[in-house]
Amino acid sequence: MSGGADVTDSPSGPSRPDGSHSRDARAAPHHAADRRFRTLVEASTAVIWTADAVGLIIEPQPSWEAYTGQCWTQYRGSGWGSALHPDDRPRIEVAWREALASQAPLFEAEGRLWHAPDGAYRHFAVRAASLRDADGAITEWIGTIYDIEDRVVAEAAARRTMAISVSLLDTAPVGFGMVDTDLRYVQVNPALARMHRVPVAGHLGRRPRDVIPTYGARIEELMRQALARGPILGVEFTTPASGPDQARRNLVASYFPIRIADTDELVGLGFAIVDVTERTRLLEALNEERTRYERLAATDVLAVYGGEEDRVTEANEAFLTMLGHTAADVAAGRLNWRTLTPPGWEEADARALAELRATGRARAYDKEYRHADGHAVPVQIGVVALRGQPLRWLAYALDLSAERAAQAELRLFQALVERSGDFIAVAAPDGRAVYVNPAGREFVGLTDGVCLDDLRLLDFAAPQVREVWRRELIPAALREGHHRTESRLVRLDTGEQLDVDHQTFTVTAGDGRDTAAFVATVGRDISDRQRALRQAEGLARLAGALSSAQEGRAVVEVVTSLAPAVVGAQLVRLAVAPPGATTLEVSDGAGPQRLPVTADVPLARAVRDNAEVPLPAGAGTCLPLRYGDGGVLGALEVRWERPAVDPAQNGHGHREDEARRSLLYAVAGLCSQALQRAELSGSTQAMAELAARLSVTRSTAEAIEVILTAAPRALFAALPELAMRDEGRRVRLWCQAVPGTTAVTSTELAVDDPRPTVAALRTGERIVLRDRAEFAARFPGQADPVDGHGIVTTVALPLLDAQRQPIAALAFGWRREHPLRDGDLALLNTIADLCEQTLERVRLAAAEHNLVTRLAGRLRTSATRIPASLEIATRYQPAMSGLHLGGDWYDLIALDGDRLAVVVGDVVGHQVEAAADMAQLRTVVNTLIRTGVPLAEVFPRLTELLGVGFLGTCLAMVVDPAAGEVTVARVGHPHPVLVPAGEPPRSVATASALPLGLVREPVPVTTVPFGPGDLMVAYTDGLVERRDQPYDAGVTALHEVIVPVRDQPVGAIADAILGKLSASDDDQALVVIRRVG
Repeated sequence: MSGGADVTDSPSGPSRPDGSHSRDARAAPHHAADRRFRTLVEASTAVIWTADAVGLIIEPQPSWEAYTGQCWTQYRGSGWGSALHPDDRPRIEVAWREALASQAPLFEAEGRLWHAPDGAYRHFAVRAASLRDADGAITEWIGTIYDIEDRVVAEAAARRTMAISVSLLDTAPVGFGMVDTDLRYVQVNPALARMHRVPVAGHLGRRPRDVIPTYGARIEELMRQALARGPILGVEFTTPASGPDQARRNLVASYFPIRIADTDELVGLGFAIVDVTERTRLLEALNEERTRYERLAATDVLAVYGGEEDRVTEANEAFLTMLGHTAADVAAGRLNWRTLTPPGWEEADARALAELRATGRARAYDKEYRHADGHAVPVQIGVVALRGQPLRWLAYALDLSAERAAQAELRLFQALVERSGDFIAVAAPDGRAVYVNPAGREFVGLTDGVCLDDLRLLDFAAPQVREVWRRELIPAALREGHHRTESRLVRLDTGEQLDVDHQTFTVTAGDGRDTAAFVATVGRDISDRQRALRQAEGLARLAGALSSAQEGRAVVEVVTSLAPAVVGAQLVRLAVAPPGATTLEVSDGAGPQRLPVTADVPLARAVRDNAEVPLPAGAGTCLPLRYGDGGVLGALEVRWERPAVDPAQNGHGHREDEARRSLLYAVAGLCSQALQRAELSGSTQAMAELAARLSVTRSTAEAIEVILTAAPRALFAALPELAMRDEGRRVRLWCQAVPGTTAVTSTELAVDDPRPTVAALRTGERIVLRDRAEFAARFPGQADPVDGHGIVTTVALPLLDAQRQPIAALAFGWRREHPLRDGDLALLNTIADLCEQTLERVRLAAAEHNLVTRLAGRLRTSATRIPASLEIATRYQPAMSGLHLGGDWYDLIALDGDRLAVVVGDVVGHQVEAAADMAQLRTVVNTLIRTGVPLAEVFPRLTELLGVGFLGTCLAMVVDPAAGEVTVARVGHPHPVLVPAGEPPRSVATASALPLGLVREPVPVTTVPFGPGDLMVAYTDGLVERRDQPYDAGVTALHEVIVPVRDQPVGAIADAILGKLSASDDDQALVVIRRVG
């Protein structure tokens, strides 16, 4: 070998100086064992699995995948538990954790596991052993899972068979028992105990002579003979009376040895004893009363007949009448024992004939004869032999038809309890109603005096299901004996239809034959359950439809079309109260109407009083629809299909009324939420339209016209005013009293005019007047400028320039009192921001080159305050000169809880179009965040509102100093850079998302810690993208610039970044944030 390595040979091959051959030799047994183990796994029908020392599955288990159908990512770690049956999983997982905690050598459990090939859970047994190292520490678990479904099923079947056997022995009227080879009782059933008049426990361990001294010796003799010779069957004996109140009894006993099948071991003797006292008595009575029967035959009271062999040769009139034959039939030899008997009685007749030939008499037994018209006649017959060869016999027949009918009726009334709360009706096979229980009468509106003679079972079915009952339900019950389904009954007094769980079954004559005597039906009221199911389904449909309704018109259409079916109403009217409006927009599906808020009708009162107003005579109710803070936004009028039940008169009515009201409140809540979403959507769209229109205005006059026409629509406001400083101390006022008309201009006002609009311009203070009384209190002695216009609530907003000095004031009014909620204030702030930017832009429109720089200056924070625990520096640097505008922007938004939202975005393109898109996007994102839309929903909502006519990227963060964290949502934008105190910079990793304009699903949100001294840098791609280098190289360069200046003030850090990374042909926006406490 190269290098002069010394190699020597050994019996097993060359050995190396480094000892590797010896290591291979030592490892060979382990490899062989591993191969044997894997071969065993592949050959085994069990599921073989392994887990690490803490019980986690860390490598794929092919047999587990084949059995459960789970893939590796589903069962890895502790994911295997999801394949367990939900009822077994907690128990097995607890047992597994206990085995792990106790360092048990073995783990065993049973339960049910999903079996993918069957698509069902199957029983299994798991057994695992722990592998330990030389120190006794567990290193691994190896286990098997065996499918024991067949065993469990077999055990259940065995238990059921045993239970049936026990029940059979306990309930059988025949005495059963067993003795051991010493003739000691080991098992006795209750019937035998009653025959012996000794409790079951009094038998066990004792011999017959100890239990029944009077004839126990005789029984023991028979038992010994049976043990020695084999079964002894049909031994008759008589037990003497054991007391003055107890008569003698006739018994028939059979004895048979019991042996183990496999070994032929004799384990005891079984026996069965039948009490035939009554039959013996009847036979004796028959013999004693034969003469009397002959006399009865002559009087035709009892059916008596006789014959030779099979042929009937004589019969009295009672017999002929019972079977519909004549004496001529007898004389002509047309009556034959076999032809008179319908199929099914051959065995009974053969037994009687054998007994007759053997004993001269056949004990009375039940059978049927065939009537001349074909129907079966139940009879009890007794036969005596008059001559043996040929057999000459005489018989009597007792017609049991009436008795059987009475027995069937008795069983019927035993089964159908009179006090049942269900509807129970009984009909003859032809459908005539013969019985309805009291609860059933009340259920279907039958008074106690109504006779059932004219009613059929079908009359209780709702009209639309009667044909189904006639063609399917009743025939199926007659054919199969039982039928169950859900159906509908009808109240005969009102026509109301009732949902029921419906069972129909037949009641037979009780003789084991299939002839149906009655058809019974049981209906359990499930109206409430069905109603609840229909209401839940309707409520789900309503909620789904409302969730997709984006505009107010769509919400109205959904409510008026779907809500009536949900609440069981004849009519639903929806009144929408636009903020501050004096008229309600009312719709019932037939078209919109207008209703004054002051109208003296329930719907208007519900809005005006913000309270529920019932309709007269219980016909319905009007519910106010409210904002989240309780303010009213409309009302819902519901008119019931039938008047509401008076709870004072009907306890059930109280529950029904409560359920109805709960459902109604749920519907009202859904309507309120949908109207609020539609209102927010409308406001946001109006804001987007306002931003778009303002972004292309080129003069102050255009800007004022857009502000006075578009801004009120976003607020549902009226009478907009705009005041601006004119020459000297004069103030110019634009006012649009009627929407769609040209704004009126006035220059008669001085800067010290007391009216609210001029006061806001003069002081820079927002002035909100809830009503005119508040105006009078705040401006005593002054003429109300909105007097005569029907305005109640007014607000005046100062518009500030870049130096936060008032340059204009904007005022709006509402014709009805309109409390300004947080959402309204957020919209006002956004409108003010837009108007400020626009007025500033058009004032500087003459110098297009400075527009970018000035516009960037206007891209100031929207926040009026910055949390004291944060230091923030913002920078914007346009890449182009001349008349070009960029699409990069940043925004800071103060949120509740001392939180701050930071938005950095970049719209694709340059010049005015990109700036317009930028302004519109910035405005809508600002509005959505201000109004509380969750960070994950901001960008899909943006797409909903603005469509896909633009493309760009955006980063939105919420900085929460109190929580010490930053929440990040990113759509195509560069990752922000986090610089933790004392640690190197790193990019905040977030899940990928589509760029702006393509986002339709919620965006993944990432949360990172943000402690004291931590630094966060957000930027646009112009800072790191270069045509001559990879993107990652630009990010690395940014990190390198931050490191040496990380401890400097945030302004110095921002300047350093722009100074080092400014060589770009794109815009650059930058936000640097440091947490200081």
